[in-house]
Amino acid sequence: MASAGSAMHFLIAFVLAVILVVSFGRATNNYTVGSVEHWPGVQTPAALAGLKAGDTIVSIDGKSFSSPTTMTNIIKRSTGTSLQLGVERDGKLIHLTATPASGKGVTVDGEKLADRGYLGVEIKQATAGVGPLASVGDSFSTMWQATTAEVAGIGQIFSPHGLSSVFHQVTNSKAAASAADNPGSAPRPVSILGIANLGAQSEQAGIASVLMLLIAINIVFGILNMLPMIPLDGGHVAVAAYEWIRTKKGQPYYRADITKLFPVAALFIAFLAVFVFAGIYLDITHPLQIPH
Repeated sequence: MASAGSAMHFLIAFVLAVILVVSFGRATNNYTVGSVEHWPGVQTPAALAGLKAGDTIVSIDGKSFSSPTTMTNIIKRSTGTSLQLGVERDGKLIHLTATPASGKGVTVDGEKLADRGYLGVEIKQATAGVGPLASVGDSFSTMWQATTAEVAGIGQIFSPHGLSSVFHQVTNSKAAASAADNPGSAPRPVSILGIANLGAQSEQAGIASVLMLLIAINIVFGILNMLPMIPLDGGHVAVAAYEWIRTKKGQPYYRADITKLFPVAALFIAFLAVFVFAGIYLDITHPLQIPH
C-alpha cells in the first residue's frame, strides 16, 4: 500500500513514454533546427553557416553525438572556434562550417543570452520512426534513461558539493544566474514555480518536450517518495521491512516503536522546508531557461 503511490507515478511515466514514442518516434542524440533566430544588428552563426529550418545536425568535426547533450555542450564551450557540422538536409548529408558566437549583450525575444557559445537556432531533439512492437521496448528505454538521469541528479543535489552549490547560488546572484542560463552546470532545486516555468517553455518547443517534462516529473516524485525517511512512504516501507526482518519464525509479529524516529523525521522535514524555500527563491529571482 505504501509503495502504491510511487508505483502509479512510474506507471503514468511509462504510459506517457509509450504515447511519446508512438506519436513522435524514438529519440536520438541529434537535433533538428526548428528555426534560425534573428539577432538584432548582427547575423547569427547559423545564418552565416547556411543552416536552415528542418536541417538535422548529426555530427561535429566528423564525430557523432554520444548523448543528447553532447552537441549543445560542444557549442557552449566553442565560442570563436570553427566547427564542421554534419547536416542531413532533404535526405542528403552535407557539411557546413559554423563558428559559435558569445551571447553576451544579445537579447532574443526579450531574453538576454549568456556569455557562452551559441549558433542562434531553435532546436528540438530529432527522432526516428518505430513500429508498434518496437515502441514498447523504446518506451522502457526512454524510462530507463530518464530514471538513471534523475537518480544521478538527486544524488548530486543532496551530496555535500550539491548542498554547497545551492547555498552559493542563494547567496551569490552571479552563480544563480549562471546556473539558470546553463541547466545542468550546477545542482539546483526546482519548486512548483520552476516546473510551471519549464512547462511554459516546453509548450513553446512542442508537445514532445511537454511529454518529456511530464515523464521526468513523475519519475522524480516516484523516486523522492520512496526515500527511506519518515514521513515519506519510503520511510514506512523501510519500517515494515525492518519489522519483517526482526520477526522470528513462530513468534508474534515484531512491532517497531516508530515514535523513536520522530526527532529524525522533524530534522528531515526542517531540511526539506529550507530546501523548498531555496528552490522557490531561486525560481523567482533566477528562473531556469531551457538552452537554445
